[in-house]
Amino acid sequence: MQSAAGWVPRCVLTLAHFRVYSPYDPSEHAEVQAMALKPGDLVTVQNFGNGWSYGSRVGPGGAHEAHGWFPQTCIFQPLPLQ
Repeated sequence: MQSAAGWVPRCVLTLAHFRVYSPYDPSEHAEVQAMALKPGDLVTVQNFGNGWSYGSRVGPGGAHEAHGWFPQTCIFQPLPLQ
């Protein structure tokens, strides 16, 4: 089933975690709210655009530790729901 582009009710969305595969050092992008990442980190993504993602790093117990922009190339695909 396909649908036209448009808004989706929030109640049908699910939270996805992405595993970080490549590191990112935000020191070269001080003009934006960037977030440091290292391989193995888990992140959630709230926004994709122009090769960048805005999201949160997930810490122990599912707490969001930090928020910011990072290159989409740091993540691969969502992890399967458990």
